[in-house]
Amino acid sequence: MNIILSKGLEIREPSVHIEANVSLLAKSMFFYIQSAGHYYVEPSFRVVQDHDDSFLLLYTESGIGYLDYAGSAYTLRAGDIFFIDCRQPYEYRTDQTNLWNMIWLRFNGGSSNGYFKQIKKYTGPVLALQPGSIIPDCLGRLITTNQSVDARSPIISSKLIVEILTELLLQSNIFDWNYADPPPNIEQIITKLQTHYNEKITLDQLAEEFFISKYHLTREFKRYTGYSPIEYHMKLKIAAAKELLQTSTYSIDEIGSEIGFSSINHFIGSFKKHEGITPLVFRKRSRSIAE
Repeated sequence: MNIILSKGLEIREPSVHIEANVSLLAKSMFFYIQSAGHYYVEPSFRVVQDHDDSFLLLYTESGIGYLDYAGSAYTLRAGDIFFIDCRQPYEYRTDQTNLWNMIWLRFNGGSSNGYFKQIKKYTGPVLALQPGSIIPDCLGRLITTNQSVDARSPIISSKLIVEILTELLLQSNIFDWNYADPPPNIEQIITKLQTHYNEKITLDQLAEEFFISKYHLTREFKRYTGYSPIEYHMKLKIAAAKELLQTSTYSIDEIGSEIGFSSINHFIGSFKKHEGITPLVFRKRSRSIAE
């Protein structure tokens, strides 16, 4: 593990930091806490990490923080929580004037990876917790439980981690995204993407045009379609490309340009990523079947 805290641990009273001493028995049986904290930070607070075999939950009580993870940047405000796989590089830091106050948990064990994959699939790394969520209380109880360790601490900690992950899973709406009609704003965005499939559209553009936070937009869009707006837009492009490959005499380059790809290499790479074969191979196979 390689963690860098700029100028040391830039936190102030009454911050709490816990490093857990995890037994082999606890690792083999439970979800287990590796470290946790309740931080009130200084303006220079910043954490950079390149690899650690753990998962990290961080809840913003107040102030503003910033997360860079998996090629995307996120702004974290009161009520937001992020859930990330620490085996990927990431950085988080406080806003210089609106200082961060957060509760965080680094953990592993049990089916942590399974929970992470399912929650990430439907929400992404950042969620805005619903009012009355049990998660902040559970995080606080985890810290209290591990400040005075006894034989029950690993069991109680595992129970609390399961409650947190279950709450996140339920909030992700994993079970009901395709059982209800989308609200009007999501319907409008779907129509926008369908009628402008051959244009370049970004999440920021959609958020601005439809007056919605891009994080809320991604979460709600995925709830009703199963895909993020950008994934959905790409699927429309690929579907249009397949139709043109099957029915037109356009060249591969012309088809890529027609559906809005900036270059033939981008078109070929995107098509192969989604279909497993290049556009040319797809065309040849389609014609072979037709004959």
